[in-house]
Amino acid sequence: MRNSPCTGLYNSSSEVVREALRLWSEQQQYKKKMELLRAKLELAEQSPLLDNFSMDDLIKELDSE
Repeated sequence: MRNSPCTGLYNSSSEVVREALRLWSEQQQYKKKMELLRAKLELAEQSPLLDNFSMDDLIKELDSE
């Protein structure tokens, strides 16, 4: 990190720290979204509406169209 400002990518160490914090924050938001998506997928898989659902059958049907 100390060498980053010297490479021309950042003008100062504080810019490096700000960028690291921004990236960390984005990563945390991504993780939360993925956890929520996984939870929703789990609920969808347990739904009685999907009892007779087959992904293979759906793919075959779409391929035949």
